[in-house]
Amino acid sequence: MSKTFECSTCGTITKSKGHLCNPVELEKRIDHCSPSPRDADVCEEEKGRLEYECGVCGRQTEDASLVCIPEKVHSD
Repeated sequence: MSKTFECSTCGTITKSKGHLCNPVELEKRIDHCSPSPRDADVCEEEKGRLEYECGVCGRQTEDASLVCIPEKVHSD
């Protein structure tokens, strides 16, 4: 099972902690989606790279499998 990380600054989740300013490893998938402001700030380094957000909580991620209801953020 691959590891998943959350940025403790902005709440972004990813499979690579190198993309986050303050990475914290998440232990369970249930930790991925959680109440967070839909319009929460995302670290500047992440803007434009994150392709999905959860349609329920607004959590942003690079991988659709990491959120409950993935919605495409950027149109190609």
